Amino acid sequence: MTTTTGSRRTTARRASPATSRDARRFIPDLVARRGGTPWSVCLGIVVGALCIFGTVMVFGASSVASIDEGGDPFHYVARHVMFLSVGAVLYLVAARVDYRRLRGIGAVGLVVATLMCAAVLTSLGVYSGGARRWLDFGFTTFQPSEAVKLPLAIVLAAFLTKREQAGELSSFRRTLVPIGLLTGFIALLVMAEPDFDSTLVIVGLVAGVMFVAGVPSRWLVGSAAAGAALIAYALAQPFRRQRLLIFMDPWRDPLNSGYQSIAASTSMAIGGWFGTGLGSSTAKWGFLPVAYSDFIFAVIGEETGVAGCVFVIACFAAFGWLGLQIARRAPDRFGQLLAVGLTLTVLLQAMINIGMVVGIVPVAGLTLPFLSYGGSSLVLMLLAAGILANIARQAKPSRAR
Repeated sequence: MTTTTGSRRTTARRASPATSRDARRFIPDLVARRGGTPWSVCLGIVVGALCIFGTVMVFGASSVASIDEGGDPFHYVARHVMFLSVGAVLYLVAARVDYRRLRGIGAVGLVVATLMCAAVLTSLGVYSGGARRWLDFGFTTFQPSEAVKLPLAIVLAAFLTKREQAGELSSFRRTLVPIGLLTGFIALLVMAEPDFDSTLVIVGLVAGVMFVAGVPSRWLVGSAAAGAALIAYALAQPFRRQRLLIFMDPWRDPLNSGYQSIAASTSMAIGGWFGTGLGSSTAKWGFLPVAYSDFIFAVIGEETGVAGCVFVIACFAAFGWLGLQIARRAPDRFGQLLAVGLTLTVLLQAMINIGMVVGIVPVAGLTLPFLSYGGSSLVLMLLAAGILANIARQAKPSRAR
């Protein structure tokens, strides 16, 4: 018996090194056969998680407002899902179409978006909440300041790549002047709406891509001085100066200018570590205006607590890390700079929105990417993520260790 048992033990089959290696390579090989890379798959998971979580939160935050306005508790979430579906289709298409084709149409898209920004300032623009930022297309409204960011990132990446190939990246006349004039013109149009927060995203996008491209440091210092002048000009207007003062002390006017900041902070405080439960937010009962849009992070903090907020911030941190890894492995300089620009666009907007809710920046009119209700932002952010996924799909393989 002992011998038999021993023989059985000695004859037990063990996986060969080749078999173990094949098992470990199954998922990467499957991803490769589907035309993807681990980076594109991880990016899709992060974006998908944010979109699904955002849909749940939008439904909980908008149900009461939907009933008040039309009697249907699914009104806002149904529109959100519709825009999400459009954005998802664009994500999948952009992930399949070679990003290099964008070099030829980026300038056209930027011209169209800039003309739309100019049209907003005329009688065609929709005035709401003290600003004229939207164009009405009948079935929906559209915010051109959101549309200008994506083509600007494309044009900027293509232009800097061309200047680098020509050896003119350090040329003041051939590089800095065109970028400065273009950025200044767009920034003034967007600020005139007024939309100072989108202006900050646009300026930050341009400065970040120029830094990665390797332009002379003195130019970035000059750009910072120009940005400071822009901020000074913005604060010269009484309503912006009042917003800054209220941000520093919202209790000076708790029932008017400071109300949103106080309500958002209160919602965050109520949530505690693990929240009050999905759908139980007090914000949806009118306590916090447009809770399902600009202030969705406050609803997340109340219903899911610190745990939900950490999850969202971790997802955006993962998005940023993936974006930088994709940029490092991009097959060409255009793809590298474009990946940086798209990543910065998402992260800057997320940072401003979250900072507004937690009270470290003044109240802004920016949505939280992938989570907030808002057709223009949601669709265009998903399109930007799809382009980033396409760059990831064509990434250079990492060096073997």
